[in-house]
Order: sequence, then C-alpha cells, then structure tokens
Amino acid sequence: SNKDNLKEYYETKKFNDEKLGKITADYIVVATGGRPRLLSNKQCENSDKYSISSDDIFSMKQEPNKTLVVGGGYIALENAGFMSELGYDVTIMNRTDVFLRGFDRDMADLITGHLEHHSGLKLMPWHLPFKIEKNQSTGKLEVNAKHQ
Repeated sequence: SNKDNLKEYYETKKFNDEKLGKITADYIVVATGGRPRLLSNKQCENSDKYSISSDDIFSMKQEPNKTLVVGGGYIALENAGFMSELGYDVTIMNRTDVFLRGFDRDMADLITGHLEHHSGLKLMPWHLPFKIEKNQSTGKLEVNAKHQ
C-alpha cells in the first residue's frame, strides 16, 4: 500500500537557519501546523458551547446548513468558499474590511469579490459576534453581532 512508502519528517527550523538536505518524492505535503483559535466567551458569550473550529468541520456527523465563519484569513475564506460551493448558506464576519491581510491587495480584492458575487457568500466586514443563543422553540442558533 502507499502507506508503506510514506515517510514523515518533522522540522521546526526555518529553511534559512540550516541546510535541511534534499527530499525527492512524487508528492510532498507541507503541513505548517497552524492552529485555529475560537473566540473566547469574553469576546462572544456561549462561544465555547456552540462554536467549532475549521478542523472540526471535517468530522461533523450532520450537514452544517447555514454557517457563520468568523475571520478574514485564508483558512476562513477557504472553508467558507468550499461550503458555499457545496450549496450551504455562508456568511463571513470580519473585524475589519481587510480580508486576506498580508496578501497582495489586488488579488485579495479579486478573490473576495469573486466569493461574494459569484459564490453567493455574504461578507460582513466590521462585524463580530458577541453572543450566540439557542432558540428554544426552533432549536436553531441565533448570533448577535456588533459593528466594530
């Protein structure tokens, strides 16, 4: 099996710090190990109870349906984009109007424009959730947001 040919290398140094050698393969996966961060309960009441991370989306046992993604980085937009392409109703809230901070502005604007106008995503710049509640009669989550 392909698993028998799999080799894992763990390296935490930057490439400029030390010569790491050469690895050759048909396929190479570079996993940077970034960790998602949920809003704290101080930032958003009931966040710990009702929020999931971008890692958790892949192990859900039921469809997400209507989804709120908080953040404007590439992982947030990537997750929102694929959920929208799968037909889910997706809204992205970001604390500023800058999505994909640190990326080329023209490309970032092109990407967010495409996501909003062609993929059906709803962008809510300058907004963050401050409270999540479960509607007792419908069982649905309701998010209260504020303009930043």
